[in-house]
Amino acid sequence: MSRLGDYFSARSLESALKKARQKLASGDFEAALRTVASGLARFPEAAALRDLNLSILRAQSHAGMQSLRQRVATHRDPAAFEQLITMYLDTNMREEAVRT
Repeated sequence: MSRLGDYFSARSLESALKKARQKLASGDFEAALRTVASGLARFPEAAALRDLNLSILRAQSHAGMQSLRQRVATHRDPAAFEQLITMYLDTNMREEAVRT
């Protein structure tokens, strides 16, 4: 779909949420984040969009976190500890950051 089509399909909050969820379900994290950003530009107070944005970031970060957790467990790599904690904080997973 073109950017113009993206704009018109995200004119309502519900359509923006639906489209972003579809992109998330298909694994297209970047498109899902763009859709949420577009929705937030139109509906800055939409808590559902902010929550979905956080969910997308968490899903996107999961693979990277898994790799870092393995480096921490296997090699006790200080750089991996730092990166993992930063990722946890960026995705609002404070308890995991403290535990790490």
